[in-house]
Amino acid sequence: MNLRQKLLLLFSLTVAAAVAAVAWTVLVRIRLVFEQRDQQETALSSASFSASSSTVPLKWLLPVDHIAASERVRTMAFQLVQSGDAAPYLTEAQTLAQDAQLDFLEIVGPDGKIVSSAQWPARFGYFEPIAWVDQPTFLKTEDLPDGTSALGLFAIRAVGRSESTTQPVHIIGGKRLDKSFLADLPAAPGMQIALYKEADQSPSTEQPHLGPDFAVFDPKRLINSTGEVP
Repeated sequence: MNLRQKLLLLFSLTVAAAVAAVAWTVLVRIRLVFEQRDQQETALSSASFSASSSTVPLKWLLPVDHIAASERVRTMAFQLVQSGDAAPYLTEAQTLAQDAQLDFLEIVGPDGKIVSSAQWPARFGYFEPIAWVDQPTFLKTEDLPDGTSALGLFAIRAVGRSESTTQPVHIIGGKRLDKSFLADLPAAPGMQIALYKEADQSPSTEQPHLGPDFAVFDPKRLINSTGEVP
């Protein structure tokens, strides 16, 4: 190979290396720009979702406030405190839940026992721990008569007080977290919202455990507004 060929080859390699370096620099820059833009869009979408979704629990659980403030329920609470006779109100929760379009509703007497339960009428007289009084809304796994359980978003409200007791009557109402709940959540374009339910949820008498155990992740327990996530 003569000198001319060597110089031509060296020049060609130099040009190729320069083009490759420029192309690589441009690709890296483009990638960084797209990543930054994606992060900004994600942050904006998350902020918008958080702001919008924060009003969803209030909207869904507003009927609980209306029930607790109604004259009908206040009168019932007064009579329960005065007489202690819960028998006349055995089916009251079912009627109230149906009128308010709530999936779950329980009336808990001043002694902590269930006066009436819409989702499980046979629980009349069972003790219901009131562990969420200081929380305006909370998640709770509700046991059902057929042996299954359902995750729900709940609110608890006190109805009146009496000097003769340290505890008022409580209304515990909630909505089931399912496909309908997900469909009602506001989602930004391109965002998908899914719900994962653990295989072994805490009983309803205990405070629910926070966060799923992904070591035993089951894809069939992940659902979106249309059903199982592909």
